[in-house]
Amino acid sequence: MIDIPNSWEALAKEVVVNKPPKIILIGGVDVGKSTFSFYLLEKLLEAGIKAALLDADVGQKDVGPPTTIGLKHFNTLEELKKERPFSAERLYFVGSTTPVGHLLPLVVGTGLLAHESKAEVTVINTTGLIKGPGVALKTFKIENIKPDLIVAFQRERELYPILQAFKHYPVRLLEVSPKASPKTIPDRKKRREEAYQKYFSDNRLIELNRREISIQRPRKITPHLLCAP
Repeated sequence: MIDIPNSWEALAKEVVVNKPPKIILIGGVDVGKSTFSFYLLEKLLEAGIKAALLDADVGQKDVGPPTTIGLKHFNTLEELKKERPFSAERLYFVGSTTPVGHLLPLVVGTGLLAHESKAEVTVINTTGLIKGPGVALKTFKIENIKPDLIVAFQRERELYPILQAFKHYPVRLLEVSPKASPKTIPDRKKRREEAYQKYFSDNRLIELNRREISIQRPRKITPHLLCAP
C-alpha cells in the first residue's frame, strides 16, 4: 500500500475547494499518477462533487481495455471501489499499448474525450513517456486540452523540458511517494492480459451491414492490432 504524502493531501483539499474542471497528471513511470488520481477522485466524491477519470495510458489501464483511451464518470464512492479496469462510457481506439509511433491519435483522442466529459472535475491520467517523443506528446496534449491545472510528479528535474513552455498555466509539482515501487515488465504484461480478459468476458456477436457503416482509419482494423497484448 502506497503512502499518501502531505503534499498530495494538501493539493486534494485545494482541488475540492476550487474544482478546476480539467486536471492533467504528468510524470514518468511508477511515480504514483494512478494512485493519486483515485485518491483525488475519492476526495471529490466524498465532497459530493461529480468527477470523471480520463485514462489516456494505453498500456496500464484503469478505464477500458489496453490500446484505448477511456472515459468514466463517477457519482458515488461505491462506484469507485469496484474492480479495475472500469468499463468505459466512451472509448477512443489508438491500436497500440505504447505511445511511440501513435502520438497523433493520443493527442486527438485525449482532447476529444476531455471535451466530452460532463463531470464537474475531470482527472486526466497519461502515459509515463516523458523523454524524447514524450516531450512533444505531453506538450501537444496540454495545448489541445487547455487544462485548468497541471499536476507534475518528478523526482528531480526530468519534466523541465515539458513544463518550461507552460509557465502561464497553473502547475503544481508533487513529490513521488518514497514507497512507490517499480512494476516489472512481466507484471505489466500480466496486468494487460487481465484487462483484456475482463473486457472481453461479456463479448457477444453483433452482425453489421457493411453498406450501412463507415470505418475510420481502416488500416488499424486488422487482427494483429486488435489482439496485440
